Amino acid sequence: MVTIYSRRDEGSVDRVLDWLHFSDIPFKRVFPESIALTGEAVISRTYNIESQSRAGERKDTYWLRNWSKARFEPNPDLPGLEKNLEGDLMAIYDLEALRSQIPSLYRAVEKPRQLYYAVQHGLQIPESLISNNRKDVQAFIEKEGSVITKPLAFPYTYYDPEGKQKPRLSYTRAISLEEVEKLPEVFHFGLFQKMVEKQYEIRTFYLNGKCWSMAIFSQSSEQTKVDFRNYNLKNRNRSIPFQLPKEMENRIRSFMKACDLNWGSLDFAVDPNNNFIFFEVNPQGQFGMVSNPCNYHLEKELAEFIAANNLY
Repeated sequence: MVTIYSRRDEGSVDRVLDWLHFSDIPFKRVFPESIALTGEAVISRTYNIESQSRAGERKDTYWLRNWSKARFEPNPDLPGLEKNLEGDLMAIYDLEALRSQIPSLYRAVEKPRQLYYAVQHGLQIPESLISNNRKDVQAFIEKEGSVITKPLAFPYTYYDPEGKQKPRLSYTRAISLEEVEKLPEVFHFGLFQKMVEKQYEIRTFYLNGKCWSMAIFSQSSEQTKVDFRNYNLKNRNRSIPFQLPKEMENRIRSFMKACDLNWGSLDFAVDPNNNFIFFEVNPQGQFGMVSNPCNYHLEKELAEFIAANNLY
């Protein structure tokens, strides 16, 4: 049995399920709100933690795709309770990850870990600084010139208190000396990197040793120059199939093995000297935005991967 954990609105999963249907592969799909008591229908679940290891025993296959934490509404009589409930739920999610034999998933999203492994396995990264100290960040910007900042792990999510707007995500953005001067002397840790001058960007989807890449001409729009995820919906970036050099694909395989990941989406930029600069890997892997423009049919590849490995 294949168990798929994903958000209800994740359309790319729907297309993989079509192929599983076509191949007669049994599966079940679990939504975040079906585990948490947040007002919607809840699946009754009990987890037995057995005292004896069953190493070598055949286990079911689990796939986490765009899984997000369920939110609890604040209770005015018990302020802060929702954070504790969400913390309990994260413990359950972590247990699900352990059961799925992918305990590295949540840790794999940590960018310091990614950058460390990238350097160890031959991927070039921008000059980087992790700091909560204003003076050190100021000195970094004075040395490197243009600098960007991004979260250390998941993008920060901002919710409209009245729930009338979609959540807003914090992506990569440029940061200036003037902005840093307004920060307190010590603040929350952030990742700061020298801004890379780009010819174009590369998004590579990786699945069990294979790479499918796409070139994104993000520099054609001011809106997408720093982060192509600030999508220009009126004038979309041109995106075409791209073949990475074999040496780069070998480095990616080595890097993903070190991260203990068998799939994910990796972001690179190609600088004016034709160097491939690694930014990060999304271990939950956006693949639809690569599959559709390039006609890679990655949904079928995923379904065939499950079938070929007799994982059901």
